[in-house]
Amino acid sequence: MARTSVPKSHQVETLLGVVVRQHLSNIYTVQLANVCTSKANLKVCPRHFSASFVSFARQPVIVNRYLQNILQHPQFFQLASGLESDSRLYIIRLLHTLFELHPSNTCQITQVEPLLPIYYGTLAEPDLLILSIFQLFEIQRKISLASLFNRWSSSSEIACSSPLECIQSLDPALVFRTTLHFPKWRRFRTKIMARVNHHDRQLYDPVFLLLLLHSIYSQHPPSTPFGWIELFRTNIIGLCILTISSKDTAIRSLGLSILTGLYKSIEVGSRLFLIPK
Repeated sequence: MARTSVPKSHQVETLLGVVVRQHLSNIYTVQLANVCTSKANLKVCPRHFSASFVSFARQPVIVNRYLQNILQHPQFFQLASGLESDSRLYIIRLLHTLFELHPSNTCQITQVEPLLPIYYGTLAEPDLLILSIFQLFEIQRKISLASLFNRWSSSSEIACSSPLECIQSLDPALVFRTTLHFPKWRRFRTKIMARVNHHDRQLYDPVFLLLLLHSIYSQHPPSTPFGWIELFRTNIIGLCILTISSKDTAIRSLGLSILTGLYKSIEVGSRLFLIPK
């Protein structure tokens, strides 16, 4: 049986440098860079590989440098924001691999924040990979990204500053479609590469929507009857009710917790609305 060739440290570094500087728009070169970098991450074992190869996978300075070069690339947003673009998928795959090489060092807010504008909250593979990076940051830093997501919007044309505004920016038809075709395979904690296909970008990620909804009642619940009406118009409450029947315990528990909190918020709010001014 032929032995599998393993790239040397300097070969991977040279490849990444050339791809990031000159060929970031080429899906084949980006894919090659990701495969080589993945091997440096997944197959590191001091008993089998040279010390130089191991040092590359564990050298945070090198990994951070390439992360920053990609995120600061003049064409990064253009290449990574197109929903129909193949470049988006392969660039985000490479970013995900780099983040996981040395999480304790790569998970910095300055390197996570640029991902927010290219995250659309869907079940498409690129969005699941970005959400995985966000979760990795929270695990490593033990810091919630809730304040960052207050600025998230489903559209670049809509500016948001609170969880309620974020949810109001959602496409109600897409939320309803997600409810009708609820992804039973989705788990709160799962390997995100398990089941994704080209149809998944037509559905929101229910886990992300639940986290947004949780932020509403824990931070900024609607303060007026009209605010509650606007929230229900997004169809997200119906989606939350459906999660109670989920086979995943974590999703079911989160959905029930959210509904309990929303009920208490509505109950308290309704009393305030009835008090004469």
